[in-house]
Order: sequence, then C-alpha cells, then structure tokens
Amino acid sequence: PSTKKNMQDIQKLQNQAMRQILGAVKSSPVVSLHALTGLLPIEHWATETATKQMLHLIVNSQEIRESLKKLHEALAGQGHHKHRKTLLQNLWMKINSNNIYLPDTASLHKRVNTSRQGKLKPDIPGLKKKTSSSLEARARAIEHIHSNFHNHVQIYTDGAKNQHGTAAAMWCRDHDCTRGTRLRDATSVFQAELHGIELAVQHMTEHALGSKFVIITDSQSAIQALKNICKGQVIPLPMMRVHECLESRWVDGTDLTLQWCPSHVNVDGNERADRASVQASQETTIDISTRMEYKD
Repeated sequence: PSTKKNMQDIQKLQNQAMRQILGAVKSSPVVSLHALTGLLPIEHWATETATKQMLHLIVNSQEIRESLKKLHEALAGQGHHKHRKTLLQNLWMKINSNNIYLPDTASLHKRVNTSRQGKLKPDIPGLKKKTSSSLEARARAIEHIHSNFHNHVQIYTDGAKNQHGTAAAMWCRDHDCTRGTRLRDATSVFQAELHGIELAVQHMTEHALGSKFVIITDSQSAIQALKNICKGQVIPLPMMRVHECLESRWVDGTDLTLQWCPSHVNVDGNERADRASVQASQETTIDISTRMEYKD
C-alpha cells in the first residue's frame, strides 16, 4: 500500500512538472501532457525499469529459474494487470529460449585467489597491431610462437559472426583436430571468441596430449579482459564461465598459456580456426547447450 501511495505522489509531481514545462492549465488532460512531452507515466516507467533489471540477472541457478516460474504462475492466477502478466511471461520465455546464463549466489561473490598475469599474453614483442604490415605481422607471429611454444600442444581458436549466424571453433595442431559449434544468433563476437577458448579447454580435457598447452587466439580483447581481472577482484559476469574453465586447468597444475596472434596474415593455425568458425556459422543446427550472456 505504501509503495502504491508513493507512486501516486510521484505521478502528481510529474504531472505538475509537465504542466509547467508546457504552460498547460490544470484542466489539461494528463494523457495529452504525456503525448506532448513524450514521457511515460511513472508506473509504466517503473515497470519497464524493473523488467530490464530482471533481464540483467544473468542467472544460471536452477533454483532461481524455478522461483521465476513459480512467480509467473502465482501472478498469472491472481488477476494482475494483463500488461504485467505479459511482461513476466515474455521474460520467462526469453530466459529459457535463449538459455541465458544466470550464476548462483556463490559465483557472484567469488573472487580471484591467484594471479595468472604471466599466463595471459595479449601481444607479441615488436609487433604493433595497427601499424605493422601483413608480412611483418606474419613473420613475427610465426617466429614468436615457434620460439616460445614449439614444445607446447598448440590449439588455435576463433569466433565468427556473419549473415548466416554466430559460431566458435578450434583447431589443434598436434592432434590435427577441428571442432566448431554454432551459437545462438544474438551472441556477440566477443562471447563467440570466449566460447572458442572454452572449446580449446574442453579439447585439452578430452585429449591428454601433453603437459604444456598454448591456446592461440586472434582476439586481443579477450586475453586483455582476462588479464585485467586482478587478484582479490570479483570476476566480471561476462568473463565468469571462461575464467572458471581456465582456472580449473591451472589449479590442477596444467601448464597453460593464452597467446594472441594477429588475424588474416596467413598464420596457418589461425586460418584453419577461422575457416572452421565460418563453416560452423552456416550449420543449420544451433548447439542448444550453449548459453547466452544477458548483454548479448
């Protein structure tokens, strides 16, 4: 009741403000004031804002999903305003149809315990991404990878988003294995790149090929975003899954490095991963197990 009264009081203030702005008299219809100013009534604005906040809950917890379902069922049967019921129903359908990732409470409060800065390499010494020629970039990349990782199991990854769809892929040099998966169409390129890294870690888990691994990606932003997560910080929600995936390997003692590589300069592994991701984006079947981030 108090909330309803507060909404009514705020609505009166909004009405007064609109009249002053428009120079309207007290008898002017409120509907006309909203039409002229383009402002939503406070109640509608609050409902819209609340809905957006609910969509920002990137929830993976089955418990929370069940709670949302029960909330929808309870409100739907109590004669609530049709508009509100529709909003809630649409929200529930969107969460389920897109398999939106919603972490549990423990994950939301989890902090980084160990710094992995030395394992995350978003650049190549002497190579400037914007000013180096393609030939120079290729030569420096190949030389750097050979000098530092010739004894490592090398896994190249890539993400693609085009008119056909969105996908992620990986190619393992030592196993000569390619894997690609089509993601949900609304998935961003950044998340596709992160998913490619997850595919590489899955491949490492399934095929114990050696004691040293390097994941080579052309997404400089992905590695930099991971490197920006410092010890003691809460893990950013969009990075939570890939960080957990990588950390599981570091914790068990795996020697794993992430290395950036320039794209489209004819580095063989990068080109193979790129072709695999483009091919996967043209698949007719979307991997239903993949999750989306709420920001996508």
